[in-house]
Amino acid sequence: MEKHTPGPWIAVDKSVGGAFQIINEKPGSMRVCTITNGLHEAANARLIAAAPELLAAAVYALGNLDEAVKDKLIDAPLWFHAQLDVSAESLRAAIQKAKGSEVQPERVDAAAEGLARLACPADNHDEA
Repeated sequence: MEKHTPGPWIAVDKSVGGAFQIINEKPGSMRVCTITNGLHEAANARLIAAAPELLAAAVYALGNLDEAVKDKLIDAPLWFHAQLDVSAESLRAAIQKAKGSEVQPERVDAAAEGLARLACPADNHDEA
């Protein structure tokens, strides 16, 4: 697995030609990438610039979630534990993708379906 350029990154508007550069925030750092001529280039640049922090937050959240579930620290209905499982799988898939690990497509699909169901949790509160 390759390592990414350390963060934090920032998006810099290089208005000439409508390009955004993603650079490491430290002075004298190299460019990470350039985004040009896209319909959503400013939004994409901000999302890409946030990637190192998002990855670190996902790893941290997954670690805490796994520990809480393993140690049975969460006293909640079964439907909520199902949501926690979906959340953990979604975090795991996103972390694997970001790190360049092979992601199992069926796990990503299952996580995406689970996240769609989470959008309306009131519909899924049956105790199973």
